[in-house]
Amino acid sequence: MKFLKLLLWVILLFATFALHAHEETQKVALEPEIFSNNAGHISYQFQLIDLEKKTLIKDSDLSVGNEKLLHFIVYDSSLTDFQHLHPVYNGKSWVIEFDLNRNGDYWIWGQGILARNKTEFSASNNLSIAGGIESYPSPAELELTRTGNDSISSITLSDIQITAKKMVMLDLKFSRTDGSAPVITNYLGAMAHVIAVTDDGDSLVHVHVMSSKPTEGMVHATFENPGKYRLWVQFLDNNILRVVPLAIEVL
Repeated sequence: MKFLKLLLWVILLFATFALHAHEETQKVALEPEIFSNNAGHISYQFQLIDLEKKTLIKDSDLSVGNEKLLHFIVYDSSLTDFQHLHPVYNGKSWVIEFDLNRNGDYWIWGQGILARNKTEFSASNNLSIAGGIESYPSPAELELTRTGNDSISSITLSDIQITAKKMVMLDLKFSRTDGSAPVITNYLGAMAHVIAVTDDGDSLVHVHVMSSKPTEGMVHATFENPGKYRLWVQFLDNNILRVVPLAIEVL
């Protein structure tokens, strides 16, 4: 009986996927179970559904990628707030706790690798938050910049032209605002992580920086659509996690 109820639940969820814009390309869907829309500390519980097999995805169904089974990306529609987290599986559901203190509409992405065929997936959903600090202006209005800092650590991205659907190699230089040399060490299996999002928030690219020198790196990426993109560069400088926002245009 429990199996039949679970099967029915999965079928009903699958029937709703036709309403999602990404149904044809997604390998996995992310469906929330328990969460609060109130600003503050969020306890978010969700399921991952394998759309091909029509089954729920457990921790044993995933392979480790960049030191974690599952990567969890959160950002608001203004592309200002950003978090990169890692849920755990409690035997029934995936769970993650984090803080969202500002009102607004947020994108939530789960990214991982299916163990059965070693294919990567990205699954998204949305979350609206109320009762907190006033939301940032939306939609996003990105000011293009390939140089940025978090007041201490800085990033400069090469100014090479980027064309949609063509792989590009971008160079990154790490520095500090006070002129001292940064101390860059690996973060989650890479020199740095670059997460790029279209200005409507609807598409995400997550790539990893390879080290070329102690304070320089390179990354290969393909951007499917032209337009403006928000980039968040995450890296460790002196073992402190830094997040530097940039903005580029893809032609």
